[in-house]
Amino acid sequence: MIIARQKKKENIIEYLLYMFQIENALRALGLDEERVMRNLVEQYDQPPEVMKEIRDWYHHLLRMMKEEHREEKGHLQFLVNTMNDLYATHRQLLADPDEAVYTEVFRQAMPDIEVLRKKIDHPGAHEVETALEGVYAYLLLNMQKKKKISDDTRAAIDRITRWLFLLGKKYMELEKGEKEW
Repeated sequence: MIIARQKKKENIIEYLLYMFQIENALRALGLDEERVMRNLVEQYDQPPEVMKEIRDWYHHLLRMMKEEHREEKGHLQFLVNTMNDLYATHRQLLADPDEAVYTEVFRQAMPDIEVLRKKIDHPGAHEVETALEGVYAYLLLNMQKKKKISDDTRAAIDRITRWLFLLGKKYMELEKGEKEW
């Protein structure tokens, strides 16, 4: 909760990737509140009022995952909404003639996103969601260190993350009122 709150303020892309990790951690613990509290919450060394806030946050996430039937896969609706907001920002940026750099960075990433679209079993996902899913899968593979990741894959992920982080930066500028349409 503390990390999520900070990431949401500073970098929306890192926030989403972090929340994907939290969703998977909750699934790995069987969405069992006792196991979540023991394995995730008790690791924090915070004052009692902050610990209560952390417990409540995890409890709320668990409840939402069950209510939204996200026990095995998929993302919580508030994360989907955030990805959709990013996609709307992306579409606006592409339509803005003053955003030639953004458009070029996206153009360079688009062939890689198309490759991901074919690999990820998520029909109908827009570019932002596809890219985030691909980057998250790459991060998981990289952490496992079981499979060698090719140089081509690393280059593709670099192009995609460059685009995502530029989109995230533009999104945050709009959120903070530093940029207007």
